[in-house]
Amino acid sequence: MEGFGSLLRGMKETREGLPKALHAYWRYDYAKIVNRSGGKNPKDPFAGLKTATPSKCLIVKKGKTSCLLLNKFPYAPGHLLAVPYRGVADLENLTKEESAELLELITLGQVLLKRVLEIPATNIGLNQGEGRVSGGSVPQHLHWHIIPRWWGDTSFFPIMSGGVRVLLRSQRSVWEGLMKELKAMEKAPKAKKRKTASKAIKGSSAKK
Repeated sequence: MEGFGSLLRGMKETREGLPKALHAYWRYDYAKIVNRSGGKNPKDPFAGLKTATPSKCLIVKKGKTSCLLLNKFPYAPGHLLAVPYRGVADLENLTKEESAELLELITLGQVLLKRVLEIPATNIGLNQGEGRVSGGSVPQHLHWHIIPRWWGDTSFFPIMSGGVRVLLRSQRSVWEGLMKELKAMEKAPKAKKRKTASKAIKGSSAKK
């Protein structure tokens, strides 16, 4: 992903340099949801995450009270969401356990994005309150956004095209990369423990 910013910087800053068509077929599913709801906020899309299949919903990590998953309608490649299983609208209604686990997942998400996508920065935040005021699309179920940022990732393109962004990597591809890195991270402590235990056994044998 190192070339993401350089690619955008290298594009001509004229309308002639823009592609005639941008294919974002994944947005069709979102458009159908909004259309069926008459433009209003659709039903809670996060309901059922606790029992959902990780590969189907692009879930990176399941916790006891919350989970970390990729946004199917991303602002940028690797756009993650940290979501409590329980439908909670306001921060003050979260339990201490939910708040603590969500922070752990947000931190994990940032670490994974840095390792897999080699990003220099992230934007982390959430929208609170009435959706039409806060800008949130699911005000009844709070969730954190972890959005990867690159140098020059916005460039001139969103301004010239009325806010359109270019996504150069699919969320499925990013999910596969994050899962591979997560497994490696989870194996590392176990391998270290085995190595430490082996040294202890050898040391004990030498003393005898």
